[in-house]
Amino acid sequence: MTPEDLLAGNAALLARAEQLTEAEAHASIALPGWTRAHVLTHLGHLSAAFARQARYAQRGEQIEVYDGGRPARDAAIELGAGRALPDILDGVRAGFAELSDAWGALSDADWSLPCAYRDSDLHATRLCWWRELEVHWVDLEIGRTAADWSLATSGHLVDWLLVRIPTAAELTASDTGRTWTTEGDSPVPITGPQHALAEWLAGRSSGDDLTGPLPLLDPWP
Repeated sequence: MTPEDLLAGNAALLARAEQLTEAEAHASIALPGWTRAHVLTHLGHLSAAFARQARYAQRGEQIEVYDGGRPARDAAIELGAGRALPDILDGVRAGFAELSDAWGALSDADWSLPCAYRDSDLHATRLCWWRELEVHWVDLEIGRTAADWSLATSGHLVDWLLVRIPTAAELTASDTGRTWTTEGDSPVPITGPQHALAEWLAGRSSGDDLTGPLPLLDPWP
């Protein structure tokens, strides 16, 4: 997924979010304890954080993704979700603009620069943003579902989230024929559309549209 593709996705999500009412923004969604306001606040914060990763990496420096780590991140989302919708959307616009500017300043070689996110490189932040954008767009419940994920997106999600399966399993996408296997003897067969496999692994469905015994999943990697 190119940076241009992801930035176009940002713009499309924002355009749809701008149609929300105040009540819709603060309504509960399927994510336990979260509203659409929580999701939008998180996307605004994370886009700004990844922009910062890029700016520091270009200077040969590393800085944690969130000042104060995960506790500060969670507290900021909770506080920010209580704002009025125009303020929340301003935060999303600002974060997306920062990300666009920061990524626009990167050369192809710069994506290999080390950064603090998972002690990896900037390319890893781009892949993470791909996952966050696509999964949270579905979480927002604003007209996009897992069935709308491209095969590239659903395939990437399965690749990334396969480690959540704690037992031996062989996943088969009934629509594309792709297979994934986890380590262990006598793997359990799990079959279904590729987007449904990704949705289940992402914790966004019970897996009712899949066949095979489904194990309890480990946390996100």
